Amino acid sequence: MRIAIASDHAAIDLKAELRDWLIEQGHEVADLGPETTDSVDYPDFGYKLASVVADGTAERGVALCGSGIGISMSVNRNPAVRCALVSEPLSASLAREHNDANCIAIGARLTGSDMAKACLAAFLETNSPAVVTSAASTSYPTLRSDFMATQPADTSRSPIDRFWHDTLQEADPEIYAAVRNELKRQQDKIELIASENIASSAVLEATGTVFTNKYAEGYPGKRYYGGCDYADVVETLAIERAKQLFGCGFANVQPNSGSQMNQAVFLALLQPGDTFMGLDLNSGGHLTHGSPVNMSGKWFNPVSYGVRKEDELIDMEEVMAIAKANQPKLIIAGGTAYSRVWDWEAFRKVADEVGAYLMVDMSHISGLVAGGAHPSPFPHAHVVTTTTHKSLRGPRSGVILWDDEELSKPLNMAVFPGMQGGPLMHVIAAKAVAFGEALRPDFKDYANRVVENARALAEGIEANGLRVVSGGTDNHSMLVDLTAKDVTGKAAEAGLDRAWLTCNKNGIPYDTRSPFVTSGIRLGTPAGTTRGFGPDEFRKIGALICQVVDGLSRNGPEGDGQVEEQVRGKVAELCAAFPVYPGR
Repeated sequence: MRIAIASDHAAIDLKAELRDWLIEQGHEVADLGPETTDSVDYPDFGYKLASVVADGTAERGVALCGSGIGISMSVNRNPAVRCALVSEPLSASLAREHNDANCIAIGARLTGSDMAKACLAAFLETNSPAVVTSAASTSYPTLRSDFMATQPADTSRSPIDRFWHDTLQEADPEIYAAVRNELKRQQDKIELIASENIASSAVLEATGTVFTNKYAEGYPGKRYYGGCDYADVVETLAIERAKQLFGCGFANVQPNSGSQMNQAVFLALLQPGDTFMGLDLNSGGHLTHGSPVNMSGKWFNPVSYGVRKEDELIDMEEVMAIAKANQPKLIIAGGTAYSRVWDWEAFRKVADEVGAYLMVDMSHISGLVAGGAHPSPFPHAHVVTTTTHKSLRGPRSGVILWDDEELSKPLNMAVFPGMQGGPLMHVIAAKAVAFGEALRPDFKDYANRVVENARALAEGIEANGLRVVSGGTDNHSMLVDLTAKDVTGKAAEAGLDRAWLTCNKNGIPYDTRSPFVTSGIRLGTPAGTTRGFGPDEFRKIGALICQVVDGLSRNGPEGDGQVEEQVRGKVAELCAAFPVYPGR
């Protein structure tokens, strides 16, 4: 096949590698440049590539730049060329099969050489159902200023007309491309990050509403801005639904994030320098629970509790002893990577013993609590904080919950005006939608399936030679110890991503490696459960994870390319059977 290839200076090394590989495969290749790493304008080379594909000199084209976005836009200015930005073989194949693409664009900074070759192979091997009709070469702009024009050809449209009517694709093709690529990533890869989930179409719609235009400083009925009638409706619905969902008397739905909700509790209940207790980061705690790099560790005096070495469980007798020795004003229960049931009642006994507030950060397990798959922190906790994504399946944001009316004023004032100004009303609208979804009977089934699937995933992992910290899980997540395979969390995260399994590196209890390397990975089942995966699928995923890790153990951080390719194929089959946002 006659193939033309071109790049900018940022992608010249990948261009040379792909050119040589294509020649080895028996193809006739025209390298259109550049020849050196000196800075060039990618449109110039996109123009050349598009021209030779349009006039039939080359049957297919390969365009490369740092992100792949710019040069793909340049090539697509030619009406005879259809250039698809691809990042994995499936999108390359679909671009050819369903969109008649005769050119692909690859981002050198985003796609490694092996994946680029896999994309190219899929593109070349896939037949198109139709032949792209070539247009006369004269229809292609000849002046570079015209070639890269960013404004529509129809200059009769006024700026205000474009403001009201342009779609994202029309107004900002680069951002549109990034959004579409993120959608493809979520559709084509299995999300195993315990902190992430997949929100409903209704939640997405609410997040993108006209409430993004509205300032509403203050609280319902007591605003510092006019025109808050419907903002009050939305926020009141969010508050009432949160109270009903978690069985508490009061709720503040304004925190923009998990960090800000926790900081607001500190601001309300503590003074700088006060002592508080939280789960150690290496034992599964959170940055905002006393990490020295976080405000909680810089402005206050954190005292950590951890897990026992022998079984990696929290020892409540040790928690009591630490509390008596340090007399904290606040004790935090909850974390990001503790896979067993939290004994809220036992924590409240410790808090009462030393006269401390008990704060429960249930961010990770709030969906399980809402669905009855984990005990509720109420009535034991004085204050409960939670994010609204993760297992709750809402937008990324935070909430504060409590029962004691005396805490209402300090907590509300800590959020506004203490921590934040005007709340993000479009996000609050999306929170209200998510709370409404979680109040439906089917959400209880979802929450229980998340736990069932997590146990199946742990079984699949342990059956294939890796160890799950604490011997298993009772919630949505787990830590996997990689030390027996001499594989780092950093290498495993990268290798699994190449295999289309997305997770994050994570320290394990008593880890000797740095937080940037780690000896473990963290896995979760909320997103996969939302897709529709059941125990059988998660056991398979556990086995696939172990196959990739075994390849890393044999070959080092580069892994086993053949194994990773095989795993990608099986992941693609699973994703096709359980689609995300079908039809988009």
